Amino acid sequence: MRILTVELLSKHRCIFEMPMKVLNETFAVSFDIILLGFAVGNVVGMYLAQNYDVPNIAKKIEDIKRDVEAKKKPPSDK
Repeated sequence: MRILTVELLSKHRCIFEMPMKVLNETFAVSFDIILLGFAVGNVVGMYLAQNYDVPNIAKKIEDIKRDVEAKKKPPSDK
């Protein structure tokens, strides 16, 4: 059985090589696009942060958490 499998694979080797070539080329192209998008996003983000009044999101989230915690706590009337 194993010899038959090896023979079949060796005869139809091009069938298995073709998807790998396509996969490698697709990955290389998509990886380039991801890197380009990351670089452009960083440049645009730096430009916006320097030239516009962009709110500090971390500070806003902390404010919202404090407001939610204040509403959850029952008032202490003692």
